[in-house]
Amino acid sequence: MDWLSILVGADGSSQGIARALMAKQMLLDMQAASLDVQAPLQRPMRPYGYGAEILIDEYETMLQAMRHAAEQSIGPLREAVKDLGDRMSVSMLEMDLAFAARAFAARCRTADVVVLGQPTVHTTALERAVLKGALLGSGRPCLILPNWETPRQIHGRAVVAWKGTPEAARAVRDALPLLRRAEVVRIFCAASADELDGEGQHSLARLGHYLAKHGVAVEPPVVTAPPDEILNTAGNAILGEVSEFDAHLLVMGGFGHSRLAEIVFGGATQRVLLDAPCAVLMSH
Repeated sequence: MDWLSILVGADGSSQGIARALMAKQMLLDMQAASLDVQAPLQRPMRPYGYGAEILIDEYETMLQAMRHAAEQSIGPLREAVKDLGDRMSVSMLEMDLAFAARAFAARCRTADVVVLGQPTVHTTALERAVLKGALLGSGRPCLILPNWETPRQIHGRAVVAWKGTPEAARAVRDALPLLRRAEVVRIFCAASADELDGEGQHSLARLGHYLAKHGVAVEPPVVTAPPDEILNTAGNAILGEVSEFDAHLLVMGGFGHSRLAEIVFGGATQRVLLDAPCAVLMSH
């Protein structure tokens, strides 16, 4: 089954517009029902405590000015997807920074997939909170796109980074709408081969059969990383395979809560989300 509801976190920047246009193309390819573009806006901190009533008018003026500026900034974004008519909506999502992750996670739960931009060293606190909410709290697959300024192809070659975990299995299932459209898919085992954990050759073969039954063009044979390449360097191994295969899409399960939180906040050694040169579909 294809995605019917696509939610995009984007603003009026060239990267945000490119992200929305790529989501729009996915919607058209899948004949999906709707595209919901959310432009996050961080509300200023409301004055509290002694004398706060004196500052309320100033606060409201500042908030209205921010809303107006934000609405003006997403004008090009609205223009880019206006031909979708009532199949799309573009709106501001106002959030207090302290509750942004929770608010955005709640917004994502009624979408089939969430499309966001890749974090960088310049990612703002609000953008990190949005990413954290989507990845950790939404229960929905997230398609993370590099910060391209023009739309690019993601339906060419795909790598599935497999581990014998529920998250990896969920990511493969969630990615089927994209994997079915890929020209060829390579399975890459990003863990030590252990049949009991679903990472041995027999389990990998079953994964290949599963994908084939869903109409995915799986490249035989599956690829397994050497054990000495895996220890403490799974991220490097995965990115190396993506580069060697010239992949347009990487599919993988999410990390544990603490590790993924570190990535969102920029402190993890794991490199995939930060350094992947292609689109990454991740499920947690």
